[in-house]
Amino acid sequence: MKMKKGLLMLGIAVAAFSSCTNEEVVDMPDNRAINFNGFVNNNTRAVTEITSSDGSLSKFYVFGQAGTSSSWTVTLFNNTEVSGGKVEDNSRWAPVNPAYWEVGKDHRFAAYSDGNVQNNNVSYSPADQKLTFSNYTPNNAKDLIVAIPAQIDGANVDETYNTKVDLSFYHMLSQVKFTFTTKVNDNYTVKISDIQVATATTSATGTYTIGTTGQVGTIDWTTSPTSGTINFDEIEDITTATNSTANLVIPQNNTNNIKVTFTADLYNSANEHIGTADFTASLSYEATSTASTEVGTDNTWTPGYRYNYTAEIPTDKWTDPDDPDKELMPIEFTVSAVDGWENANESTATVSVVEP
Repeated sequence: MKMKKGLLMLGIAVAAFSSCTNEEVVDMPDNRAINFNGFVNNNTRAVTEITSSDGSLSKFYVFGQAGTSSSWTVTLFNNTEVSGGKVEDNSRWAPVNPAYWEVGKDHRFAAYSDGNVQNNNVSYSPADQKLTFSNYTPNNAKDLIVAIPAQIDGANVDETYNTKVDLSFYHMLSQVKFTFTTKVNDNYTVKISDIQVATATTSATGTYTIGTTGQVGTIDWTTSPTSGTINFDEIEDITTATNSTANLVIPQNNTNNIKVTFTADLYNSANEHIGTADFTASLSYEATSTASTEVGTDNTWTPGYRYNYTAEIPTDKWTDPDDPDKELMPIEFTVSAVDGWENANESTATVSVVEP
């Protein structure tokens, strides 16, 4: 069925082992085991997110190597699960399989959490201090966060060294949210469905390379990108409090070349389907900045940022669901007159004043 099309412009609000020698297990004291502190940086909200303060981070996975800048020969952790702590309280996050500090050797680590789940398509290069996620497709239940701390120099690692490895996590993905409003009165139901973002990058190989201390490193999603359509959950009624839908997405640029399409359907108070309309719009984005901070880049979804595109459904675009050539006519009013004031007939009345 051919539907009447309308163009709706959208805005954005921004924005595993024990040490062995000659088959003999060498026991190490517990206070020499490698443990971790955790901190989640640059929060987002809307889908299932991992943040600093709400206990949403329950597990992460760690890689670790010991050696020198030219030779990282000792494997300490290889995608090893770490759990048991809390964010920001200096508590102990313990690997499920402990490893131990190598005296006099440099140590490099990398960690991630893919929605508290292990990812088997991730690798770590200690020489480059880089994590690589191969052919990654976002999942709204999995907020992908990463951390690569500064190298721990061997000169500091003696027989008594037991400092926790301090991790600060950063988000690898972006988040796109659509918020719909309408002036249709609340006796009606307005349903939004078939929300699709077309010609977008839906999966890619992403890398995270260490940054300077306390700063996010380099996140890159330009390798092996796959283009396709991103489907968003429908909204049963935007006249209620629930009028938004969001997805985690691959960070990407040229969003002004990406289109969103969706359908709005109108139901009356008897739940009869009386109107429909299709819309399409470009997801262009103009970054804003102040004297103290810069927010994003034009037409770019940046890692760790939420992009809220808001749309008001017009009241004059509805067509009959059974006859797309028939427009739905809104009820309007005209005022022919306002009755004037009339003077009553004059009469004489005696008013008596009664003394108290």
